[in-house]
Amino acid sequence: MNLSTLSYRSRGLQKATEGTIDLLCSELLDIKFEENRAKHREWLDSLGDQGFEERIDVIAKRRKGEDPFKEIPIAILHPAFDRFLLGMHDPDLDIPPELYSEAVEFSSTCWQVFGSKNMDEPTKKAKKLQAIEKMLGYQLLKRTKEGAAFDGLLLVEGIYPALIFLSEDDIGVQLMGRCETLYSKCMRLASLDDVRKTISLPCFLVVVSGSHISVVGAACPSMHPSIEYLTGFYVCTSMPSDPGAVFENIAKLFACLRRSINVLTEYYKDLLSLLPCLPKRYLPLRNTFTTLDGQLKRINYSNLHMLGKNIWTGTVDTPDSSSVPVLVKFTRRYCAAAHNLLKSAGLAPKLYHYDFEPYQVEEDGNDVAPGLFYWRMIVMEYISNAVTLYDLTGTASDARQIAEHLRRAVDSLHMNNYVFGDLRPTNIMVQILEGKAHRHKGESEEEREIRVALVDFDWAGKDGKARYPSGISFGGTIAWPDGVKPRGLITKEHDLYWLRTWTDLLA
Repeated sequence: MNLSTLSYRSRGLQKATEGTIDLLCSELLDIKFEENRAKHREWLDSLGDQGFEERIDVIAKRRKGEDPFKEIPIAILHPAFDRFLLGMHDPDLDIPPELYSEAVEFSSTCWQVFGSKNMDEPTKKAKKLQAIEKMLGYQLLKRTKEGAAFDGLLLVEGIYPALIFLSEDDIGVQLMGRCETLYSKCMRLASLDDVRKTISLPCFLVVVSGSHISVVGAACPSMHPSIEYLTGFYVCTSMPSDPGAVFENIAKLFACLRRSINVLTEYYKDLLSLLPCLPKRYLPLRNTFTTLDGQLKRINYSNLHMLGKNIWTGTVDTPDSSSVPVLVKFTRRYCAAAHNLLKSAGLAPKLYHYDFEPYQVEEDGNDVAPGLFYWRMIVMEYISNAVTLYDLTGTASDARQIAEHLRRAVDSLHMNNYVFGDLRPTNIMVQILEGKAHRHKGESEEEREIRVALVDFDWAGKDGKARYPSGISFGGTIAWPDGVKPRGLITKEHDLYWLRTWTDLLA
C-alpha cells in the first residue's frame, strides 16, 4: 500500500469522523432546543396565561437570547431581599451586641483558614461552614434527600431553600456562574413540586471567597434564574488601618441576614395558605397598600408596563364593586410633594399612595424617611388612552394647548421653589378628552380638549438641593442643557431649557 492510498483512506476516515461529530453536535443542539421549548411551555402552563410572552417587546428580547425579567430587581419580587437591603443601608441599624463578639471570632476563623498553608480543602470548608452556622444561628445541610450536594444549604420545612453557602478560594470571574449553578439545583428540585414551581423561589447565597464575604440573592421569575449581588465583597480577615470596620461590617451583614431569613422562613411556612392571594411569580409580591385616607387596598396586577422600568399596570377595587386602573411604580427616590402640587392643578396623575411613612420631608422636598421598604411603592392613576408627547400626532390646536399646560406646570413648580429636572417628552403624557370640544370666537373648527400630565418625579425636588443621579446617561441623542452633570444641581434654568425646546417645536 503506497502513501497516496494511505492518505486517501486517512482523508476518508477524517471526513467520516467529521460527519459523525457534525451529526452528534446537530442532535445535541436539537435536544437542547427541544428542552428549552419544553421548559418554556411548562413555565407558561405554571403561569396560567401567556399574554406577556406575546408582547412585541418581549418577543424581541427572547429572539436576542435575553431574559426580559433580568432587569427587575429581585428585592421587588420578594420583601425578604428588600428587608436585607433596607437594613444594610440603614446607618442607625440596631445590631445585637453579642453579634460583635461573634464577628470577631468569625474574622479570626477566616484568617486562620485563609492564611493556612497546611490545611486541606475539605477541612477549610468544614471550618468555614461551622463559622457561618454560628453567625446565622442555623444548621446547614450538605446534601438533600434527593442527593444534591452543597457546601451548605438551609431548607425550610425540609423542601424550601432559604440560604445556600458557597466556599471559594478566591473572587473569580465565574463566581456568579457558580451561584447560578447551585441555585439551579434548587430550581430543578422545585420543578418536581406543584407548589414550588409556581413561586419565584427566593433564596439567599452567602459566598465566602478567600478573605472576603458577599451576599447574593436568587429568584426564578421566569424559566431562567435571576442572580443579583445584594452586597459588595467585605473583607472578613484583617484591615490594620481600620480593624473595627471589619467587625462592624460582618456584624451588620449577619444581623440583616438573620432578620431576612426569618422573613423568608415565615413566608415558606405560611406558603400553602398564602398561595390563593399571591400574584404570579414575575410580578411584585407586594400587592396591598394603604391609601392617603387610611383605606387598605389590594392591587390586582396586570403586567409589566414597560421593559427596563419598574412600573406595572393593575387595578384596585372600589366600594361599588368596580375597579380603577392604576400604575404601580417602585423607586428609591420620589418627590411626592411636587407630584401632589401638580396633581392639585390637574397637571399630574392622581396619587393614591406613596410609601414614605412616617412622612418626613428633607429640605430638598424629597421624601426619604426610613420607612418599611428599600424599594418604595408609588401607586397612581393610570391615564387611559394617553400617549407620550414623543408619540403624539396632533393638530396645531393641540400643540397650543400642550404648550400652555407645560408653561403652567413649570411655573407652578418654580413658584413653589421646586425643580423637575427630567422634562423629556417621554415624561409628558397627553390625553385627548373625548366628547369635550369647543370653538373659539372667529375660528371655523372646533378645538378638542387636551389633558397634559407630567410623570416621573424621581428627580424632582427643591431648587438648590435636588441633584441629578450619578448614573445619568449622556449617550444617545439627548441634548441635555448646559451644566448638567452626574450629581450636579438641577436648576430652574434647566427646566426652562426643556420648556423652550418643546414650546418652540410645538409652535
